[in-house]
Amino acid sequence: MVAWVNHVKVAVSASILWCSATAVLLVFQPGVRSGGLAAWQHGMTVAMLAGIAPAMGLGAWASWLKERRTNAAALRAIQ
Repeated sequence: MVAWVNHVKVAVSASILWCSATAVLLVFQPGVRSGGLAAWQHGMTVAMLAGIAPAMGLGAWASWLKERRTNAAALRAIQ
């Protein structure tokens, strides 16, 4: 498999993880009073949507770093 496919796969997985984590907070509303429920739901929805692209970028970056580290270790082992 080529490297960019792995980077995209990890980026999508990171965005799914982000959406899952924010969805848990959206559903269970830790410490939110009934009066502030609508504001909490709106804020968590905005945070979820705003965080998808950064989560994808962070996932792709982490995958790229891991690939560099693995390649460097393999090249050191060969020499």
